[in-house]
Amino acid sequence: MRIAQNQWLAQVQQPLRKTAFSFALAFAFMVFSDIHELVGLVTGIKSYILIITTVPMIILVFLSGGFRRTLRWPAAKYWLGFGVWMVVALPFSSWRAASLSRTIIWTRAELPILFAIAGCVLTLGEFSRLVKILAWAAAVVVISGRLFAGQMVGRLELEGTTFSDPNDYAAHLIFLLPFLLIVAMSSGRSAAVRVGASGLTLYGLYLLLTTGSRGGLVALVVMLLLCLWKLRPRLKITVAVIAAVLSCVALIAIPSQIRARFGTIFLSAHVEPGRQLSDEELRAIESSEARNYTLRQSILASITHPLFGVGMGEFQNYEGRTSREKGEIGYWHETHNSYTQVSSELGIPALLFYVGAIVVPYRMLDRLYRTSQRSLAPDARLISMIAFCLQLSLIGFSSASFFLSLAYRFYLPALTGLAIAFSRAVQQTWEPALAAASNDTLYADVVTS
Repeated sequence: MRIAQNQWLAQVQQPLRKTAFSFALAFAFMVFSDIHELVGLVTGIKSYILIITTVPMIILVFLSGGFRRTLRWPAAKYWLGFGVWMVVALPFSSWRAASLSRTIIWTRAELPILFAIAGCVLTLGEFSRLVKILAWAAAVVVISGRLFAGQMVGRLELEGTTFSDPNDYAAHLIFLLPFLLIVAMSSGRSAAVRVGASGLTLYGLYLLLTTGSRGGLVALVVMLLLCLWKLRPRLKITVAVIAAVLSCVALIAIPSQIRARFGTIFLSAHVEPGRQLSDEELRAIESSEARNYTLRQSILASITHPLFGVGMGEFQNYEGRTSREKGEIGYWHETHNSYTQVSSELGIPALLFYVGAIVVPYRMLDRLYRTSQRSLAPDARLISMIAFCLQLSLIGFSSASFFLSLAYRFYLPALTGLAIAFSRAVQQTWEPALAAASNDTLYADVVTS
């Protein structure tokens, strides 16, 4: 996907593109830190700064060719296909007006992050600035968990924000903590910055656990397994030791009701006769049974409506209505699984686009990671670390998505944008050095993929 050097320099130096990049940084910070809602939470005044930033950003991205730059990449075309299928499925929705409203919201509020990142971030220097912005956003989210935390049946939540639900807050942390990890591991940073980033990462992990999100815990385990699979032997040992120490500390530090909740991950499948369960265990088991029920119903809806689904955002109404028609009470809940959320509400074709938008960016990042691991070129270690941390974010969030209804949020389009921007910056800036140092054809695969 590499273009001629003169065309590349023209795009980098384009004034409109530079202005769009500045707006994109501000937009990304507000979206991921939720700072506009936190300000409203503190002052009691609703802030419209996100809207004020979004509108000129979209216009500048369009005028500077950002949409065209983004859609040149196959990974972005999966999101284009996903959006087109939303529109195609609209006439078949069980509630067309509600699905149309949700489609407009996704197009206007969630999808722009893809074009903001992939269309505006061109150089490694600009990508580094974006990583700093996301690390600052992560710091705000972690500190917010200390300042504005509430309790929902003993579980940490951020009342009054977009991720007020404990499970949503856990998923948000899983997405953002790898960016703090990049800062903590960057040798070019000062010791104070690295120590601060490390401390925020550890405290973020603690907050993640205190949400009591079992999906978040599973995602952490998957991220650990990814480290043990892909890292070099010495780093694997280091990660394993750190994980063991932190696990022991967590058993002591997290509240007893949270430990009881985590202990029910496998408990609901079999409870010994006569065993007395705590209130937290009973709530957790009831939650698991409800999730299992909605999962079965969402799979059934996917089978009975395989092409167009029951309508975007309409599974809970569909499940409740059909259950009532059968004389049952019904749960009237979301699927609590992003994948069956898509398949049941938009059909199997939309699910294929959705999964493709996860797999293709992962493969892009994995190629960069493997190539830079073999290279002796300058900054190869930095490229390797960033690629791996982006993989951690992608795999962690995708794993947590098995337990959350977040298919129509900005997270995965943002990760696609990050994968595109990073791949393009590496290809344009470091391709000759990486290819020469690697002495193999692997990097050519990255360029042509």
